[in-house]
Amino acid sequence: MLDGQFVLLDAVFVHEQIVASSQETLHSVRFEGAAQEMLSAQHDLTDQDTRGAVHNAGKSFESTMKAALSEDGHLAARPLIDALLASGWLDDLPEELRGGFASQVMLALPWMRNHLGGHGQGRDELPLPEPYARLALGLAAAFNEFIVGLAVERDSSLVRVTDQRSSLVEPLTEADFASVSSTGPR
Repeated sequence: MLDGQFVLLDAVFVHEQIVASSQETLHSVRFEGAAQEMLSAQHDLTDQDTRGAVHNAGKSFESTMKAALSEDGHLAARPLIDALLASGWLDDLPEELRGGFASQVMLALPWMRNHLGGHGQGRDELPLPEPYARLALGLAAAFNEFIVGLAVERDSSLVRVTDQRSSLVEPLTEADFASVSSTGPR
């Protein structure tokens, strides 16, 4: 909504804003490995390597979880999600919803990585349309912001700066997408 009116937003613009915000957030809390993998996914998309984009988006999500958990091992997505669940990262949800959230929501991107970007496709090259790569990047951005938000709640010593002048990064809220003041976007 802009000035009380519904306005159609360009999907590419919205996608780029979400990915850019996630990239900035990853850098601001020193999750450099995950940030680099998101950047690689963006480059893959630009180069029309849709499978590479899906693969690197999934890697970024795994790296974000590893960094948040201070996990140095070679755990894959499912054990990392299980570790988040077991360590109480999702305890703000009702107990009966935690397992479903972990298995139904958080495994969407790892499924995409495994089936659309991470494993061999066989004898013939199977094309992957760009919207699937954009979806993977968007999911990685959203999941990374989610994990970083939980990490900051758990460890307030994480520095959330956007540049060397130490200005604060604020998490995106519904208001960032729904309203604009008379002076323009916040």
